[in-house]
Amino acid sequence: MLQRHATPLQTWPYWRYSKLAEDQLRNLRVRSLIVAGIMADQCVESTVRDPCDLGYPVTVVTDAGMTSSAERHAQSLIGIRGY
Repeated sequence: MLQRHATPLQTWPYWRYSKLAEDQLRNLRVRSLIVAGIMADQCVESTVRDPCDLGYPVTVVTDAGMTSSAERHAQSLIGIRGY
């Protein structure tokens, strides 16, 4: 139940998403991930962050997605590469 004056961070902090992902990946005995999707500058980047932060090798299929422009797509891929 939500507290009366709670902010979203107080009721569902970011670390819980990471912990949930970590538990699921460990239970499935996942050793690496391959990610593809639409809106590379938003959805794909967000999807890549948690497993990378948890130490999983992540491969992004660069030609299996897009975003609103080729330039934004390219910039997103540059940002992901640094992860």
